[in-house]
Amino acid sequence: MFCMDAVYLGIGSLFSEQAEASVEDHVNTVFGAAANMIGIMETLRTRGRAGPPARLTYNGATDRWTPDPETTILGMTSPSFRGWYFFGLSLHRAYHSVTLVVDKMDPSNPRIYWVDQFESGFTNEVTGHLQEELHRFEPPYGYRYSQLWKMLPPREMLVCEPE
Repeated sequence: MFCMDAVYLGIGSLFSEQAEASVEDHVNTVFGAAANMIGIMETLRTRGRAGPPARLTYNGATDRWTPDPETTILGMTSPSFRGWYFFGLSLHRAYHSVTLVVDKMDPSNPRIYWVDQFESGFTNEVTGHLQEELHRFEPPYGYRYSQLWKMLPPREMLVCEPE
């Protein structure tokens, strides 16, 4: 399985198998061999299932991404709402595709999980070391900016209005 396959499976689990097939067909038709996570997330965004991207820029002088990825992802969640949040991550300008999951069942102790084709469920907790996890995947062209999108559930699944 490839990283994009894992993302498509996640879309099927989060939304529906029909949504998974529809997004995959659209991305393959529009982008062809250049299909990547950016195409997946922008397709979801145009369908109202993802917010706008946050850009994480790599700084070679500090060997870090700014803004801080963990602060950014947690800032895209509600400070008080208990629940689960799902994000699409295009790592290093689409070198690797990842789903990040934030568990805020205890809002005072959020946990971030990294899910790609190498994981089996929520097994790779990256809370406190998301920067280091970004370093694990270095493309041959070097580190680049990454993009992060918050996935949005259908309105009928919300138990309260989004903030």
